[in-house]
Amino acid sequence: MVGGKRFEVRVLVALGACIAALASLTSPAHAIVGGEPDGDGHPNVAIIVGDDANGIGLFWCSGTLVAPTVVLTAAHCAGGEDLGPVATYRIAFHSSLQQDSTGKYVVADYILATPHFNPLFRDFNTLKGSKDFLDSAQYDLGVFILDRPASDLYPGITPAPLVTRHGLNQYATGTRSRYFTRVGWGLQRSGPPGQADSFFTDFTRRVTTSPLNKLSDQILFLDGNPNDARGGGGTCAGDSGGPVFVGTTAVSVNSFGQFPTCQNTDGGVRLDTDQSRAYLSQFMAVP
Repeated sequence: MVGGKRFEVRVLVALGACIAALASLTSPAHAIVGGEPDGDGHPNVAIIVGDDANGIGLFWCSGTLVAPTVVLTAAHCAGGEDLGPVATYRIAFHSSLQQDSTGKYVVADYILATPHFNPLFRDFNTLKGSKDFLDSAQYDLGVFILDRPASDLYPGITPAPLVTRHGLNQYATGTRSRYFTRVGWGLQRSGPPGQADSFFTDFTRRVTTSPLNKLSDQILFLDGNPNDARGGGGTCAGDSGGPVFVGTTAVSVNSFGQFPTCQNTDGGVRLDTDQSRAYLSQFMAVP
């Protein structure tokens, strides 16, 4: 159902697996490092908060409204990974943080949702080695079914269109000059890469661009260095499940990156493959 009251989000030190490094290669659940506040640029990109039974936020991720009651995200954000005793999932599409009179971070208005994740996905934290990691990452898709259409609480909001079948194949060659838009709600970094205490959040939706690194059969790899003159930034904890866009079309879901550097190459699940489309077709019409 739709909730009208505010809920507190305390996730700075309760991210659990979301920011735990999985070797030096990759880490699940990643924020737009670099870039700029999105404002109302992508109102259909949501913040997803998993709460315990006391309403305390255990973690947060990002997601994209792709049908009136369907929010697309990563499997490891939707129950495919052990993120604590999640009792409820709340989804909001606000563009920035709010604070109550005591200074606590809150989000006013939200929609409750039911999670689903691809059963072929294996918890990243149980895997060893890059091959196993990438084998599981290709299935890192999940959805949340909203209790009511998002437009009931957010009038005028419209779902993002999905890429058509094999729509990313055109980027298989000449990739280094291709750029993609990324949106998310994750951590920012105020200090040098790898300095753990330099991360912070203001719960603001941010946007950046990243150049394409390479395209595999199932994964879209992007270069996410905010100091790279060819792009604006990358992802970090809290951006997992967020979209990669070409124009307004969602073409990939952020899955993994490098933590604690939160830069260099990261990857997302392609949405144009027969594998991804077969999963998503259980919940919505795919183009």
